[in-house]
Amino acid sequence: MYMKEVFAIGRFIRHSCDSVDFSTMSMAERMRVKYEKYWSNPDSVNMLLLIAIILNPMQKIEYVNYFLNYLFGEEKRGELKSKLSKCIKLLYQQYQSSEEASEADTQDVQANNINTDLHSIGFFLQATGRRTNTRSELDRYLQEECEPYSHKFDILNWWKVNSTRFPILGNMNREVLAIPVSMVASESVFSTGGRVFDPYRSSLTPKMVEALVCTGDWLKEDLFSALDDDGEVLQQVDQGIEFFSYFFSFYFIFVFVVFLF
Repeated sequence: MYMKEVFAIGRFIRHSCDSVDFSTMSMAERMRVKYEKYWSNPDSVNMLLLIAIILNPMQKIEYVNYFLNYLFGEEKRGELKSKLSKCIKLLYQQYQSSEEASEADTQDVQANNINTDLHSIGFFLQATGRRTNTRSELDRYLQEECEPYSHKFDILNWWKVNSTRFPILGNMNREVLAIPVSMVASESVFSTGGRVFDPYRSSLTPKMVEALVCTGDWLKEDLFSALDDDGEVLQQVDQGIEFFSYFFSFYFIFVFVVFLF
Protein backbone atom coordinates (compact mmCIF):
# COMPACT_ATOMS: atom_id res chain seq x y z
CA MET A 1 0.00 0.00 0.00
CA TYR A 2 2.84 2.41 0.80
CA MET A 3 4.38 2.70 -2.64
CA LYS A 4 0.99 3.02 -4.28
CA GLU A 5 0.36 6.03 -2.05
CA VAL A 6 3.70 7.46 -3.16
CA PHE A 7 2.65 7.02 -6.81
CA ALA A 8 -0.71 8.67 -6.11
CA ILE A 9 0.92 11.66 -4.40
CA GLY A 10 3.36 12.09 -7.28
CA ARG A 11 0.50 12.01 -9.78
CA PHE A 12 -1.50 14.59 -7.79
CA ILE A 13 1.50 16.90 -7.50
CA ARG A 14 2.17 16.71 -11.24
CA HIS A 15 -1.48 17.42 -11.96
CA SER A 16 -1.43 20.43 -9.59
CA CYS A 17 1.69 21.81 -11.29
CA ASP A 18 -0.45 22.30 -14.42
CA SER A 19 -3.15 24.20 -12.54
CA VAL A 20 -4.34 27.54 -13.91
CA ASP A 21 -4.36 28.94 -10.40
CA PHE A 22 -0.98 30.56 -9.74
CA SER A 23 -0.95 29.93 -5.96
CA THR A 24 -1.81 26.26 -6.43
CA MET A 25 0.79 25.86 -9.16
CA SER A 26 3.56 27.55 -7.13
CA MET A 27 2.77 25.47 -4.05
CA ALA A 28 2.74 22.29 -6.15
CA GLU A 29 6.12 23.19 -7.65
CA ARG A 30 7.64 23.47 -4.17
CA MET A 31 6.09 20.15 -3.22
CA ARG A 32 7.45 18.61 -6.40
CA VAL A 33 10.99 19.63 -5.47
CA LYS A 34 10.59 17.97 -2.07
CA TYR A 35 8.99 14.88 -3.64
CA GLU A 36 11.78 14.45 -6.17
CA LYS A 37 14.37 14.86 -3.44
CA TYR A 38 13.33 11.49 -2.01
CA TRP A 39 11.85 9.62 -4.98
CA SER A 40 13.65 10.77 -8.14
CA ASN A 41 16.90 8.89 -7.48
CA PRO A 42 16.71 5.23 -8.57
CA ASP A 43 19.44 4.30 -6.10
CA SER A 44 17.40 5.55 -3.12
CA VAL A 45 14.17 3.69 -3.94
CA ASN A 46 13.72 0.56 -1.86
CA MET A 47 13.09 -2.26 -4.33
CA LEU A 48 11.06 -4.26 -1.79
CA LEU A 49 8.40 -1.53 -1.91
CA LEU A 50 8.04 -2.14 -5.66
CA ILE A 51 8.30 -5.92 -5.33
CA ALA A 52 5.43 -5.87 -2.84
CA ILE A 53 3.23 -4.26 -5.51
CA ILE A 54 4.25 -6.89 -8.06
CA LEU A 55 3.22 -9.59 -5.60
CA ASN A 56 -0.27 -8.09 -5.53
CA PRO A 57 -2.23 -10.13 -8.13
CA MET A 58 -4.44 -7.12 -8.92
CA GLN A 59 -1.53 -4.96 -10.18
CA LYS A 60 1.59 -7.01 -10.82
CA ILE A 61 4.42 -5.50 -12.85
CA GLU A 62 2.25 -3.63 -15.38
CA TYR A 63 1.04 -1.21 -12.70
CA VAL A 64 4.58 -0.51 -11.52
CA ASN A 65 5.93 0.00 -15.04
CA TYR A 66 3.11 2.40 -15.91
CA PHE A 67 3.86 4.74 -13.00
CA LEU A 68 7.59 4.49 -13.53
CA ASN A 69 6.98 5.69 -17.08
CA TYR A 70 4.64 8.41 -15.82
CA LEU A 71 6.76 9.83 -12.99
CA PHE A 72 10.34 9.37 -14.18
CA GLY A 73 12.36 10.44 -17.17
CA GLU A 74 13.38 7.99 -19.86
CA GLU A 75 16.84 7.35 -18.42
CA LYS A 76 15.73 6.97 -14.79
CA ARG A 77 12.70 4.80 -15.51
CA GLY A 78 14.83 2.49 -17.64
CA GLU A 79 17.34 2.20 -14.83
CA LEU A 80 14.58 1.52 -12.29
CA LYS A 81 12.92 -1.12 -14.46
CA SER A 82 16.21 -2.91 -15.01
CA LYS A 83 17.08 -2.76 -11.32
CA LEU A 84 13.60 -3.97 -10.30
CA SER A 85 13.68 -6.90 -12.72
CA LYS A 86 17.12 -7.93 -11.48
CA CYS A 87 16.16 -7.66 -7.81
CA ILE A 88 12.95 -9.68 -8.03
CA LYS A 89 14.70 -12.42 -10.00
CA LEU A 90 17.55 -12.59 -7.50
CA LEU A 91 15.09 -12.71 -4.62
CA TYR A 92 13.10 -15.47 -6.32
CA GLN A 93 16.25 -17.47 -7.05
CA GLN A 94 17.25 -17.28 -3.42
CA TYR A 95 13.93 -18.75 -2.31
CA GLN A 96 13.99 -21.23 -5.19
CA SER A 97 17.40 -22.57 -4.23
CA SER A 98 16.24 -23.13 -0.67
CA GLU A 99 13.10 -24.89 -1.90
CA GLU A 100 14.97 -27.07 -4.37
CA ALA A 101 17.51 -28.07 -1.76
CA SER A 102 14.69 -29.21 0.48
CA GLU A 103 13.01 -31.09 -2.40
CA ALA A 104 16.33 -32.73 -3.39
CA ASP A 105 16.80 -34.06 0.12
CA THR A 106 13.27 -35.46 0.05
CA GLN A 107 13.78 -37.05 -3.38
CA ASP A 108 17.06 -38.62 -2.27
CA VAL A 109 15.35 -40.23 0.67
CA GLN A 110 12.46 -41.45 -1.50
CA ALA A 111 14.76 -42.74 -4.26
CA ASN A 112 16.83 -44.69 -1.77
CA ASN A 113 13.80 -46.07 0.01
CA ILE A 114 11.92 -48.47 -2.25
CA ASN A 115 9.15 -48.87 0.31
CA THR A 116 8.12 -45.19 0.18
CA ASP A 117 8.82 -44.65 -3.55
CA LEU A 118 6.58 -47.44 -4.81
CA HIS A 119 6.30 -46.12 -8.38
CA SER A 120 9.97 -45.02 -8.57
CA ILE A 121 9.02 -41.39 -9.30
CA GLY A 122 11.73 -40.07 -6.99
CA PHE A 123 14.25 -42.43 -8.51
CA PHE A 124 13.25 -41.31 -12.03
CA LEU A 125 13.54 -37.56 -11.21
CA GLN A 126 16.87 -38.04 -9.48
CA ALA A 127 18.30 -40.10 -12.31
CA THR A 128 17.13 -37.91 -15.20
CA GLY A 129 17.16 -34.49 -13.53
CA ARG A 130 13.87 -33.66 -15.25
CA ARG A 131 11.43 -31.06 -13.96
CA THR A 132 7.70 -31.22 -14.41
CA ASN A 133 7.56 -27.56 -15.57
CA THR A 134 10.46 -25.70 -17.17
CA ARG A 135 8.92 -22.25 -16.63
CA SER A 136 9.54 -20.71 -13.25
CA GLU A 137 6.74 -19.84 -10.86
CA LEU A 138 7.62 -16.17 -11.24
CA ASP A 139 7.18 -16.29 -15.03
CA ARG A 140 3.88 -18.16 -14.77
CA TYR A 141 2.58 -15.74 -12.13
CA LEU A 142 3.49 -12.63 -14.13
CA GLN A 143 2.04 -14.02 -17.37
CA GLU A 144 -1.35 -14.75 -15.82
CA GLU A 145 -4.12 -12.16 -16.05
CA CYS A 146 -4.47 -9.76 -13.15
CA GLU A 147 -7.30 -10.26 -10.71
CA PRO A 148 -10.27 -7.85 -11.06
CA TYR A 149 -9.79 -4.72 -8.99
CA SER A 150 -11.83 -4.56 -5.79
CA HIS A 151 -11.56 -2.57 -2.55
CA LYS A 152 -12.51 -5.73 -0.67
CA PHE A 153 -9.76 -7.85 -2.21
CA ASP A 154 -7.91 -9.89 0.42
CA ILE A 155 -4.36 -10.38 -0.80
CA LEU A 156 -3.38 -12.60 2.13
CA ASN A 157 -6.30 -14.94 1.53
CA TRP A 158 -5.50 -15.05 -2.20
CA TRP A 159 -1.95 -16.20 -1.53
CA LYS A 160 -3.17 -18.66 1.06
CA VAL A 161 -5.39 -20.28 -1.57
CA ASN A 162 -2.85 -20.09 -4.43
CA SER A 163 0.27 -21.03 -2.47
CA THR A 164 -0.21 -24.60 -3.68
CA ARG A 165 0.29 -23.38 -7.26
CA PHE A 166 3.09 -20.99 -6.34
CA PRO A 167 4.82 -22.44 -3.27
CA ILE A 168 8.06 -20.49 -3.76
CA LEU A 169 6.28 -17.19 -4.33
CA GLY A 170 4.05 -18.04 -1.38
CA ASN A 171 7.10 -18.23 0.86
CA MET A 172 8.30 -14.89 -0.54
CA ASN A 173 4.96 -13.25 0.19
CA ARG A 174 4.87 -14.64 3.69
CA GLU A 175 7.98 -12.62 4.51
CA VAL A 176 7.83 -9.63 2.16
CA LEU A 177 4.26 -8.62 3.01
CA ALA A 178 5.01 -8.92 6.73
CA ILE A 179 7.73 -6.24 6.66
CA PRO A 180 6.57 -3.07 8.47
CA VAL A 181 7.04 -0.05 6.21
CA SER A 182 7.29 2.43 9.09
CA MET A 183 8.48 2.38 12.69
CA VAL A 184 5.95 5.05 13.70
CA ALA A 185 3.63 2.52 15.29
CA SER A 186 6.42 1.29 17.56
CA GLU A 187 7.81 4.73 18.38
CA SER A 188 4.40 6.22 19.13
CA VAL A 189 4.12 3.94 22.16
CA PHE A 190 6.68 6.15 23.90
CA SER A 191 5.23 9.43 22.63
CA THR A 192 3.60 11.78 25.15
CA GLY A 193 1.53 13.58 22.52
CA GLY A 194 -2.01 12.41 23.04
CA ARG A 195 -1.15 8.87 24.15
CA VAL A 196 -2.00 7.70 27.64
CA PHE A 197 0.20 5.16 29.39
CA ASP A 198 -1.65 2.30 31.01
CA PRO A 199 -0.84 -1.31 31.96
CA TYR A 200 -2.02 -2.47 28.52
CA ARG A 201 0.35 -0.20 26.60
CA SER A 202 3.44 -0.17 28.75
CA SER A 203 5.02 -2.08 31.61
CA LEU A 204 6.56 1.10 33.03
CA THR A 205 5.45 2.16 36.48
CA PRO A 206 3.71 5.57 36.83
CA LYS A 207 6.70 7.00 38.73
CA MET A 208 9.09 5.90 35.98
CA VAL A 209 6.85 7.41 33.29
CA GLU A 210 6.71 10.69 35.21
CA ALA A 211 10.48 10.71 35.63
CA LEU A 212 11.03 10.05 31.90
CA VAL A 213 8.57 12.72 30.80
CA CYS A 214 9.99 15.33 33.17
CA THR A 215 13.54 14.51 32.18
CA GLY A 216 12.63 14.83 28.51
CA ASP A 217 11.07 18.23 29.10
CA TRP A 218 14.08 19.44 31.05
CA LEU A 219 16.51 18.30 28.36
CA LYS A 220 14.53 20.16 25.70
CA GLU A 221 14.63 23.46 27.61
CA ASP A 222 17.87 25.47 27.46
CA LEU A 223 16.74 27.44 30.52
CA PHE A 224 17.16 24.51 32.88
CA SER A 225 20.54 23.53 31.49
CA ALA A 226 21.97 26.40 33.59
CA LEU A 227 20.62 25.08 36.90
CA ASP A 228 23.23 24.52 39.58
CA ASP A 229 23.20 21.96 42.34
CA ASP A 230 21.65 24.37 44.88
CA GLY A 231 18.74 25.29 42.65
CA GLU A 232 19.37 29.03 42.96
CA VAL A 233 18.53 29.68 39.32
CA LEU A 234 15.27 27.78 39.70
CA GLN A 235 14.33 29.93 42.70
CA GLN A 236 15.06 33.08 40.72
CA VAL A 237 12.87 31.83 37.88
CA ASP A 238 10.03 31.08 40.30
CA GLN A 239 10.34 34.53 41.87
CA GLY A 240 10.30 36.18 38.45
CA ILE A 241 7.19 34.24 37.39
CA GLU A 242 5.48 35.13 40.69
CA PHE A 243 6.34 38.84 40.27
CA PHE A 244 4.94 39.02 36.75
CA SER A 245 1.78 37.16 37.78
CA TYR A 246 1.12 39.71 40.56
CA PHE A 247 1.95 42.60 38.26
CA PHE A 248 -0.45 41.53 35.52
CA SER A 249 -3.17 40.73 38.06
CA PHE A 250 -3.03 44.24 39.51
CA TYR A 251 -2.80 45.72 36.03
CA PHE A 252 -5.98 44.00 34.83
CA ILE A 253 -7.81 44.95 38.02
CA PHE A 254 -6.78 48.58 37.53
CA VAL A 255 -7.91 48.59 33.90
CA PHE A 256 -11.23 47.00 34.87
CA VAL A 257 -11.87 49.62 37.56
CA VAL A 258 -11.00 52.50 35.21
CA PHE A 259 -13.34 51.03 32.61
CA LEU A 260 -16.23 50.93 35.13
CA PHE A 261 -15.82 54.57 36.10
